[in-house]
Amino acid sequence: MTIFHRFLWGLLAGLAVICVKFVGPDNAVVKALVLTANQGEIVFYALVSFVTIMLGGISGVFAKEVEPGRILVFCAAFPALVSTASAPERIPASTAIDVRAERPATGGTTSGFGIISSAYAANDPPGLICNEGSFVQQFNAAAKSYFNNELQNPTYAVIVGSERSFDLAKLRADDFARRSTKYRITVGCRKPDVAYFPIMVGEPVDLQTAADIKGEVIGQGWAPSDTYLSNYAYRTVIYRAAAR
Repeated sequence: MTIFHRFLWGLLAGLAVICVKFVGPDNAVVKALVLTANQGEIVFYALVSFVTIMLGGISGVFAKEVEPGRILVFCAAFPALVSTASAPERIPASTAIDVRAERPATGGTTSGFGIISSAYAANDPPGLICNEGSFVQQFNAAAKSYFNNELQNPTYAVIVGSERSFDLAKLRADDFARRSTKYRITVGCRKPDVAYFPIMVGEPVDLQTAADIKGEVIGQGWAPSDTYLSNYAYRTVIYRAAAR
């Protein structure tokens, strides 16, 4: 078998490693990329995937085996080892990516919720839109999180509703605040590609605390049953409902 053919088999082995990562350890990463759709993070992960595939190809060049099956096993070992060593601990992406405050618009529409007007979205001042940073900042953040074995976003927000209008979101937040006996109600910034402002219970907290708060507010009867958790990394509070 020629060096070129061994190189091709090595590339196939590297691609197999990437596919395994997609459905295994990096499944949450891929879901998070779909959720945030940040170009910097997507490009970084694509670059890491490309390097992994090339490592397989390079391994193929030095393979002594001649049988394709043995070459695949040999070539997959090195990129798999490197990927495992550099793979950070991951957390699940949002558990409700189909909710209108989380789901990016596709072709200008969102199924079941009507048309999202880009002109309407353009009317929102920058302070109401979540700041996901520049391409370079996103790329650097993804690299730091990946190689430093850090969690990309360890906090979750408890979302009790959403409104397309910021003013309506504030009114609903005030209404929830009048019925809440313990927690402050806030409105979060909206994602750049989504026209809905999320109404949150307090501010983002750790997963266990968020889950406890969700169960508590639903149990009190004033929060809807479809209250959910979101770990969108760039969400900040832009309005705090008036105290009761």
